[in-house]
Amino acid sequence: MAEALMKKLLSNENIEITSAGLSAIDGMEASRWAQEVMQERGIDISQHRARNLSEKDVEEADLILTMSLSQKREIIERFPSVKDKVFLITELAFPGISSAIMEYERLFERIQQEKERLLSLERDRLEALKRRYEELKKELMATEREISLILSRIEDQLYPQLMQLRRLEEKLSMYEIQDPYGKGKEVYEKVAQDLEDILKLVSKRLKEEWFPNR
Repeated sequence: MAEALMKKLLSNENIEITSAGLSAIDGMEASRWAQEVMQERGIDISQHRARNLSEKDVEEADLILTMSLSQKREIIERFPSVKDKVFLITELAFPGISSAIMEYERLFERIQQEKERLLSLERDRLEALKRRYEELKKELMATEREISLILSRIEDQLYPQLMQLRRLEEKLSMYEIQDPYGKGKEVYEKVAQDLEDILKLVSKRLKEEWFPNR
């Protein structure tokens, strides 16, 4: 829906707009509700077919917009070199949230780095325990408890940062656009309306700030 709406809004611009999923089933057509709510807006997406995002896609793109923070994070994790051109779609519509998103991303990265550091301190012990688990089934319960204790200690050390991350996620959730897949028409209608409103702001900002500097 976002691709179709953006193509309509930027139809007079010399720009290629395409969409791809992170876990899409290649070749699947748009859902019935997506087709219907788009048709009501005078847009036919009956020929649209899903496809998965590729490395070529992200490398060739000038700008990558996602509907959720988790999608943005996954793209950056899979393709770190494109970090500077991946944005939450509402990030362009509402520039004021950029600082909160940057804070969220920095905190998430620090937590991941700290988790890796803490895990590295216990890695040898964890591997030994896992091998023992496979070799000595009779010690399964005791071994699982020890593994759990190690991981619990790590989680306990990360607890304040994880709570801060969750609070930021809750704060930013209002700027995410939900996936309507598998839901009723009213949900598709709301998502389509949200996309239409936000993409008007995005397209206006692109025309005013981004295109002139290309």
